[in-house]
Amino acid sequence: QSTQSVFDVNSFLEACTDHVPDVAFAIPMDGECISQAQKMCDLATQNASPGKCLAEVTEWMQVDTAEGWRLMPEEEPIAADESPRGPDCKTLDVEGGSTESLCDYTEALSVWHAMRITERANPSATSRGE
Repeated sequence: QSTQSVFDVNSFLEACTDHVPDVAFAIPMDGECISQAQKMCDLATQNASPGKCLAEVTEWMQVDTAEGWRLMPEEEPIAADESPRGPDCKTLDVEGGSTESLCDYTEALSVWHAMRITERANPSATSRGE
């Protein structure tokens, strides 16, 4: 169990991603939710615990991805090859973030985007949050 920061990353991300419409720029909009959650968490904690907010955002994406795939009909293939890929995590240098945490984040983001693409392509998938 992770210790939550003063900023509620989970609630922010749930609300933000729930408001992203199924439009051409949905994936960049999803990405903005993720980056804004981390930025707002960092601001709220005044960067007192570098890497903590990155870990909270990563954990939320991992949990949301698992829940999304669980609700997806089995006949839908994973769209991982369609998901946006970021830079090689081993070459990134972010203050307060270890290479391992950055690689966890980039992998979680890629898989989460793939799940969101598949979720939008499958209107029969059940609504989450009910």
